[in-house]
Amino acid sequence: MGAAAEILNAPLAECGHSNKLGNWALPHPTKWPHRPIHLVADERVDVKFQRGNAAKALPLGKPIEFETDWFKGRFFLRLRNARPHHDDSKKHAAHFKGNNQLYQMVIQGRFKDPSLTFADIVVGDVYERKLKRVPHGTTGKLIKKFVESVSPGIMFDVFDDEEPKVLTPLGGCQTLSVDLTGTEPTDFDAIVENTKLLGEFSSEAERRKRLVNPATAAGHKVDTGHVYTFVVSDHVMDFATYHQHLRGGFQVDLMPSLDGQHMSLGIYTRKLKCLCKFILWHEQNVCNQADP
Repeated sequence: MGAAAEILNAPLAECGHSNKLGNWALPHPTKWPHRPIHLVADERVDVKFQRGNAAKALPLGKPIEFETDWFKGRFFLRLRNARPHHDDSKKHAAHFKGNNQLYQMVIQGRFKDPSLTFADIVVGDVYERKLKRVPHGTTGKLIKKFVESVSPGIMFDVFDDEEPKVLTPLGGCQTLSVDLTGTEPTDFDAIVENTKLLGEFSSEAERRKRLVNPATAAGHKVDTGHVYTFVVSDHVMDFATYHQHLRGGFQVDLMPSLDGQHMSLGIYTRKLKCLCKFILWHEQNVCNQADP
């Protein structure tokens, strides 16, 4: 039995945490179409598909139209170890075949704030409260300083007592396409690098190098008339299992450190203004229930 199948056939975990999303009750995990994951939008995100029930599951493997005060566009997510939408089954299998990616995320759309530069824009997760089992005080500060020194542009602060966060420059994404409205890519399996409207880069590698460094990224402003398509993938974070994959085949279970908090994927500014955010509930986050 594969990892995904083991997850789908597992009994519901008992963890005793809240199963509410604002005023909406999350459905029982046995009713989640992508169990053990339940994808929903943050309350600041207006999703046409979810209107009338903010706890309704959003589909994996299908573009999701959304809008916030700061961004309007589409969100697309595939998770290797979570069952995709039935329309995406073949493409899901083809996408993950022969690689070690654990997820594929595409965020496409227009920014609404013309004052933003690529030095301002980061992607990742901001947690609502202190994480457990991570070093704090001097040790945490030293680790933070080291990680941020070897990874320019990253905001690595899982040690913060109020708003732990891991955020990386969005300009360092795997593929970036900047297009005039109406000419943006529509096939999310065939997105190619296209940054002529953003600046002159000799290669994708040079674009990443320049846009992850705040000093050089500040020279590239956002154009509210352009459509930006960001493709982000990762071989470290498995959102379907809440595990982090390390070198040598080691895996770290993040559930104890999260202490009932969900994980999410969002775009923020460095001042932590949320431009958009999508939440990935895991069945172990929800309250103690028994399978029927």
